[in-house]
Amino acid sequence: LSHSTFGAEVEKRVARNRRHFVGKWTAALASHLPACPAATACRAPMKRLYTHVAATRLYSYRILWLDMILPEPDRDSGSVRTMTL
Repeated sequence: LSHSTFGAEVEKRVARNRRHFVGKWTAALASHLPACPAATACRAPMKRLYTHVAATRLYSYRILWLDMILPEPDRDSGSVRTMTL
């Protein structure tokens, strides 16, 4: 875009949108983990774990459901309850 006639206008809009984004999301982003280059924990060999924790930090509960057969909601009530979890 730097070679177009609209380059200066685009740069102004990008700067304005960046200020708007920062103003709108500052409080929400404060609870996020720092970006990988700024975090000392985000170094090899822990980089994969750090990015996984950062991506899943909002999950409160996880369920691992193991069953011998697939649920069949059209055949029994237990499967209906299972599918609603």
